[in-house]
Amino acid sequence: MITTEFNNLLSFKNDYVFKSILTKPESALIRNSMMSAFTGLKIVESTVIENEPPLIDTVFEKQIRFDVNCKTADGEPVNIEMQSHPMEYDTFENGNERLRARSVYYVTKLFLAQDMKMYEDLKRTFQIMICDFKVFDDKKFLHRFYFSDGETVFNKLLCIIYVELPKIGNKINAPFNELTDEERWAILIENADKKNFAAKAAEFKEREEFYMAMNMLSSFSRDETERLNAMSYEKFEKDLYSNLYNAEKKGRMEGRMEGRMEERIITLKGAMSLGLPLDIITKLTGFSESEIKTLSREN
Repeated sequence: MITTEFNNLLSFKNDYVFKSILTKPESALIRNSMMSAFTGLKIVESTVIENEPPLIDTVFEKQIRFDVNCKTADGEPVNIEMQSHPMEYDTFENGNERLRARSVYYVTKLFLAQDMKMYEDLKRTFQIMICDFKVFDDKKFLHRFYFSDGETVFNKLLCIIYVELPKIGNKINAPFNELTDEERWAILIENADKKNFAAKAAEFKEREEFYMAMNMLSSFSRDETERLNAMSYEKFEKDLYSNLYNAEKKGRMEGRMEGRMEERIITLKGAMSLGLPLDIITKLTGFSESEIKTLSREN
C-alpha cells in the first residue's frame, strides 16, 4: 500500500528542487547512485564543491554556476545540470546547438580547473545534462560522448552525458528488477510528481537510494517555505528569458556594459516581485546584499 507521503510532490525537474536536494550532505547516497548510473562508473563517495557567485554575461546563457558540482573520492570532477527547457533560439531542428556548446564549455571549465603538476595527473571529467526535452533524433535516452573520429576513441578524459527524460516513455511500465539503474533514475526524475507513478513507487521503495530520494522530495514538498521558493523559482525561470530579451537588444544599441547592468536590474526586480529569499536573489543577480538594498530603494 502506498502511503499519502508520496502524494502532491514537487517536480524533481525543478532546478531549485533538484539542486537543493542533491547538494545536501545527507544526500550522498542519492548523488553517488545517480552519478554511477549516468557515468557508468562505480562512485561510492563524492564531495559537493561550493559555487562561486554567478557571472551574468548574456541573457541567452544560463548563469555560469554549476548545479551539482562534485568531486569523486578519486578527484574526478562531475557536474550534473538540470535543463528544464531548451535555451533561447535552440530547437530540436537545429540540434540544440547552444546547449551543446554550453555543455562543452562546462566540461572544459571543470577539466581546466584541476590542480595538476603533470599531464598524467589529469582526472576524467564528466558533464551530465539531464534534459526535459529531446536533443537527439534517435530513441536512445542516454548518450555518453568522448573525443572520437567516429571509430576510435581518442581518450576518455572528457565525457559529456545527455539524459533525455521524454525518451524514457513506457519504461515506467516495466518491472523494477528488469530496469537498469540509469533507467530507474530517469523514470524517477521524470515521473516522481505524477499520479501514474503511484503504482511504481512501492517497487522503488525497495532500494534505499530511491526510497531516500522519494522521502527527501516528499519532505521538501511539505515544507511550505521550500514549496513556495520552488514554485516561485519555476515561474521566475520561465519568465526570465522573455523578460530579458528586450534588455539584451537594447543593451546592444546603447552599449554592452549598460545592457548587462540593465539585465541584472530586471532580474533583480523580477526576483523581488516573486518574494524570493535574499540569498537566492544574490545568486541570481550577482549583486551583494547591500547592493540589492540600495538598488531596491532607487528602483
